[in-house]
Amino acid sequence: MQKRFEKPRCGECKVRFLNYFNMLSPEDLLELSVEKTSILYSKGQNIYYEGSYPNGLYCLNSGRVKIFRNGTDGREQIVRVVSPGDVFGIKSLIEGKKYSTTACAIEDSVVCFINNRRMFHLFMKYPNLTNQLLVKLSRMLEEAEQKMTSIALKSVKERVAETLLHIYNTFFQAEPNGSRDIKISREDLASLVGSATETVIRVLSELKDENIIEIECRTIRILDLKTLTRIARVQE
Repeated sequence: MQKRFEKPRCGECKVRFLNYFNMLSPEDLLELSVEKTSILYSKGQNIYYEGSYPNGLYCLNSGRVKIFRNGTDGREQIVRVVSPGDVFGIKSLIEGKKYSTTACAIEDSVVCFINNRRMFHLFMKYPNLTNQLLVKLSRMLEEAEQKMTSIALKSVKERVAETLLHIYNTFFQAEPNGSRDIKISREDLASLVGSATETVIRVLSELKDENIIEIECRTIRILDLKTLTRIARVQE
């Protein structure tokens, strides 16, 4: 059962300046705030399902959401992880086709939903909004291509390091001692890496033995960012 609560006001939203709605006038923000739906999804709760039709656009206010599809072997393949201020469900909305993925909260998440009618009204009124969303789609395609290249050319250890760096840079704030904690299940990490869970666990143990990371339950703490970056073969 979805949990309803007092929804965030668009004009006062702390993540509005991180997304595509910062160009809206105060009047349109007020209308959007009244018309949109905001829902608190519990950890593990699906937001939309692969094969269903889109009725609008989603914007993440807080928490984290994974976008994934199920492989032929039944395993999840995570396409990306959404951070606060980002939108999702764009591709299917613009194409008018069924979702090719499922969206699921990986921690308690506040998600705002804007229906089709309001979104297409905003597209007509703010052409630059449409342009920015198309740029977003282009970047998503580029990231997918980069991931395919990484899977083809990099070792599992390199991909684990690369994925940890991506999560590090996208979601978590630095602690005073310069390290960062990453909270993610081993299954979700393996899905992002594109490898078996057992293999990823073995690589994490190697990184721990090399004093590059610390592991405590579901928390991974990066200790040596420079070495991790070198292993990942990405530019600092």
